[in-house]
Amino acid sequence: WERRMDRMVIWMPEERIVTSQDAVEAALRRVNVDPKKRNILLCHQFITGCETSDSEELAVGGLDQISASVFDAFDYVALGHIHKPQRVGRETLRYAGSPLKYSFSEADHRKSVTIVEMEEKGNTAVRTVPLFPLRDVRLIEGKMDDLMRLPYSEDYLWVTVRDEIVPPDARVTLSVNFPNMMKFSIVNSRTKQD
Repeated sequence: WERRMDRMVIWMPEERIVTSQDAVEAALRRVNVDPKKRNILLCHQFITGCETSDSEELAVGGLDQISASVFDAFDYVALGHIHKPQRVGRETLRYAGSPLKYSFSEADHRKSVTIVEMEEKGNTAVRTVPLFPLRDVRLIEGKMDDLMRLPYSEDYLWVTVRDEIVPPDARVTLSVNFPNMMKFSIVNSRTKQD
């Protein structure tokens, strides 16, 4: 963080840059935005209020986050770094998201590709096309007997067994049905939690 800010100070010594917000604002002041034309920005930045997952690095206290209002001059802002596809504040300020799920915290994400069609100034259409991976990332849980009755799956799974008495070879037994099991947990009255 400090090294990055030092670089910004070297490039723009006349600016007072303390935060990421300061740095982005300083950089954008040097952009010649013509309000009569369509303006598109690609940016790899955390925007305040976006939804994150476990697989993204965050700075302590949100120091790397900036306000969406910094981008008001742009007709469309294509954001990167956040894995969940989402709009931030307005439809034309969006994270496309990652094409694949990178952690179990993303199990409920619906991955997609964002299609942006810009005609004349002020007429921007945004739509998403869903992506369906060869193998999904899923969480499944239940009693051993119920889990073993589930259909065979090569998805990447976190399997949680909820039996009070769990056989010592439970993980091996489950791997017959779920060969790409990535995580195995036992939750019952003795463990109380994973």
